[in-house]
Amino acid sequence: MMSLSHGNRKGISLILLMFFCISMILVPVFDAAAVEKTANAGSFAELQQALQQGADIIYLINDITITQDLIISEDVVIDGGDHILAAADGVSNPISIAAEEGEVKIENIVFRAEPNTVHSFIYKTGAGKLILSKNEFHANNAGNDFQAAFIQMEGESSLQGNAFYGPQQGIGIFIQAGAAQLKDNMIQLFQYGIQAAVATKINGVDISEEQPSYQDYKKIGEVNVFINNQQQLAGIGDEEILWTEPVPSTDNTLKSLRISYGGEERPLSPGFHPNQLKYICILPLGETDIDEINVSAEASHTGAGLEISLDSEQMQYCITVIAENGQPRVYTIAIKLGVKLEAWVSDDSVTMNEDNRTLSRDQSWSIDITNGTVKDKLQAGEDIIIEGLPAGLSYTSRKGTRNNIIITVSGKVSEQEEAISTTREVSIKVLPSAVKEAWVLEKAELTVKIYPGGVIHVRAQAKDDSIRLLAPDFKTPDPEDDSWEIHITRGTVKKEVDKDDIELIGLPAGLDYDLKAGLGNTLLITVFGLMEVPFDQSLSALQLVVKGSAVTEEGAIDAPALTVRIERGGPRCIRYEPAGSGWFDESDLFAGKVPELKREQQLFLRLTFEDKGELELTDDAFNAMRRSMVNSQGGSQESRVDLEFLDYLQYLDEGAWDSFIESYLFKKDPAAGVAYVYIPIKPLRPQSVYDVVIAAGIVRYPGGPGNEPVQWSFQTSAYPQVSSISPGSVGENYGRSESILIKGDHFYQQGTVEVFFNDIPARRVEIINDKGQTYLEVYLPIGSQRLCPGLYDITVVNKGSYQETLYGQFSVIKAAAKPLPLDGEQVKDYFWQGDVIASINDSQDTLELNGRFSNRSYLQLDLDKLMGEDTWQRRIVYDSYGYDRIDQLKLISHQAVISLYGVGSSWPHYDSRVEIYAGRAAPLQAQSLLRKLGRTTVCSEVIEVRGNNLGVDRVELTIPYRNTAGKTLQLMRYDEFTRSWHEVWTAIDPVNQTVITGNTRPGYFVVIERG
Repeated sequence: MMSLSHGNRKGISLILLMFFCISMILVPVFDAAAVEKTANAGSFAELQQALQQGADIIYLINDITITQDLIISEDVVIDGGDHILAAADGVSNPISIAAEEGEVKIENIVFRAEPNTVHSFIYKTGAGKLILSKNEFHANNAGNDFQAAFIQMEGESSLQGNAFYGPQQGIGIFIQAGAAQLKDNMIQLFQYGIQAAVATKINGVDISEEQPSYQDYKKIGEVNVFINNQQQLAGIGDEEILWTEPVPSTDNTLKSLRISYGGEERPLSPGFHPNQLKYICILPLGETDIDEINVSAEASHTGAGLEISLDSEQMQYCITVIAENGQPRVYTIAIKLGVKLEAWVSDDSVTMNEDNRTLSRDQSWSIDITNGTVKDKLQAGEDIIIEGLPAGLSYTSRKGTRNNIIITVSGKVSEQEEAISTTREVSIKVLPSAVKEAWVLEKAELTVKIYPGGVIHVRAQAKDDSIRLLAPDFKTPDPEDDSWEIHITRGTVKKEVDKDDIELIGLPAGLDYDLKAGLGNTLLITVFGLMEVPFDQSLSALQLVVKGSAVTEEGAIDAPALTVRIERGGPRCIRYEPAGSGWFDESDLFAGKVPELKREQQLFLRLTFEDKGELELTDDAFNAMRRSMVNSQGGSQESRVDLEFLDYLQYLDEGAWDSFIESYLFKKDPAAGVAYVYIPIKPLRPQSVYDVVIAAGIVRYPGGPGNEPVQWSFQTSAYPQVSSISPGSVGENYGRSESILIKGDHFYQQGTVEVFFNDIPARRVEIINDKGQTYLEVYLPIGSQRLCPGLYDITVVNKGSYQETLYGQFSVIKAAAKPLPLDGEQVKDYFWQGDVIASINDSQDTLELNGRFSNRSYLQLDLDKLMGEDTWQRRIVYDSYGYDRIDQLKLISHQAVISLYGVGSSWPHYDSRVEIYAGRAAPLQAQSLLRKLGRTTVCSEVIEVRGNNLGVDRVELTIPYRNTAGKTLQLMRYDEFTRSWHEVWTAIDPVNQTVITGNTRPGYFVVIERG
């Protein structure tokens, strides 16, 4: 027995305890991919029902008494936690396992057999495997006539680390059939002062008062027996039994626990039980001195140690019981001060009609509880008592949607009762039994009203019930959040209202308010001024009453009081970056090196907060950064916040932690009166819109709340796309106002687009939108940067590295000796086959084929000789008449050898001009077509074989390839009608490095090699 008064022992350290957790798990064999069906059981009936419904896992939520044999025939897990399975009177086999297959596992469960009728704690039949591990079986209170076995089983079994406690002989473990594995089990039997404990491998124990005898004993392996005297026991047959000292007790439970205060015993909640570890003790109303509490406790085992300590800050006592084997168990008693129930009336009126009946629309009082939790079920007359209710009226009470009590009155005032013609007050008593907390010891008394019929009772509801004070002083309302908005739900707001139409209770000194009628039958209350003393958060709730004078209805009754609030405002984010209508790239994302993480470029978003020197990171700042989101619209929803960067913080010591944060995440600029928060992000995709949501609670002022969430969007820079350049060439004597048009998309219209001819910048670039199309008007350089004759690469730059280069797409042509034709063409040369005409605007030559060649069996043209090897695009035109046909037209060049069979004008235009394109495709066209091929290795020029008014039977080609060994080559043909690429049959000539196809149709051709 130990008793301790703690009048002078404050702060004694709490002895922590690791205790043996009592739980039972029956582990069935089941499909791991199946969905587990779980159930809770707080009674034996619920446990039976869960088993019948085939639950896979059953969690016990109370101690359960087994009132009849519990039969388990299927795989199941029963998790007992700290709860006990006890057998009721008349139960012979509390748990009967009849599983024919699978595995039943029971561990960490406490079994108790109180009556004398239990035959076996566990009775197992069937071929299924039973595993018992770390369980306790108690028959201590069953009486001396208890002759049962702890376990009876057949089939494959395993027992390890179990403890069996019984009062007398006959108790044991019996294995009737099958193989068994036993290890480190203990049996303690008590009769006439003899204690025996058996460990390791044991089959059965039978101890009598005088001479121990073993009957029907079959030994399995080695047996170690421990006994507390020197009595000698004979072995059985040739087997030897070893006797040593007793095993130390593991009992660390309490036998009794009492609390007294002022000489009177105080009740514990819940009532004492050795296995109940946590209690609440309530002091009498008005008493606060916990040092006067006296705690007395007695351990169940005489050899156990006992220590009691008080933690004044936590207001709890700790009783530590230490078993003989050193294993501790801690009981805690939380001290609660008895209090009076606190409540207020949030709706104080019930209205009658002219016939003295209650009105259904206004027949309830609402009472809010402020220091307790309203019970789910209330009893009128027991939890709520009303005095002064007129005869004929009755009432019911229930829990409201918030922590409030709704009292509903119904009926008609009795004729013997005086009719209600004026306002009548009624008394309500809310008893402590109305709330769940046991430490609420005294009732709350309130007054409500019954109003006569024929009047309107104003009703109001707060649409916006809070205002904020500016940080960090918290004395002045925030101009952006300084108004309460009250919606009048019954009554019509007057057009002109004044301050006397409301009553505002609790407004801090120094603050004042204006009142005006708002939109939609509302009142708008705007607070202004400077508080005289620092804001006290505990006084943040104010009572607001809208008076009957605020509405147009005559004789209207004041509305029930509303609660409005004044709150401390958080830090104000005055800027976030990048933001705006422009495009942003790495240079706008505060890119910098982070040597600690070996990163050459780390990107950040930045938020700027007002700071008078006191702004600080919250304790949850970095978790808030992790919760922030940076998502691409229409793309992956994975946030681009760099969690790896933030995770690095956990590996830093305090000094390195502070340095890392000050270097990269939180910086201050006292001169500017601001502080910067940097959010690390991963690289972003170009040409994307990102939605940003920065979580609340990253920074705060001391004593104030964290910042509000911040949301915005921004767009990353795009790569320009060019579809055409016109004209493709100019003469070297171009004028000062000479310009070219570049058509395309994704030009940076909010900024400046730059265009370069090789490395020479354009004189001026203008972005023009015309009928849904966007193009650049690019003025050519003049003066010292005038372009000389030659071929130029054109580079269009949006911003930084976001650019596109078109190689060899523009040329400046040296002035010709011959005058230029008016149509932009000139005769390049004369041949017997026809004249070669050069286009001034692009690198294209046209052979005007002599008409006498329009009807031949064979015609061969060397286009390199006729037009020159440097000519990019080759074109042949001639006039066809009637049924003119060239049976085979062979076109030779270093670009390709092309043979067209059955060449003539197409039906029905037999008498018309034929146009043939044969050779390299125009660069922009080739570039556009290659994009449709996807990831491939291009091994040749894009060759075009097409025409206008061209009829042809078939086409043969020989195309040279390059930059490949030629093992996995494919010839692809682009069909202008289907707008798709198709593979063409080919033969590969590795000696000459060419690809040959013998029978195809016109189109675009290219040799590729797929990976």
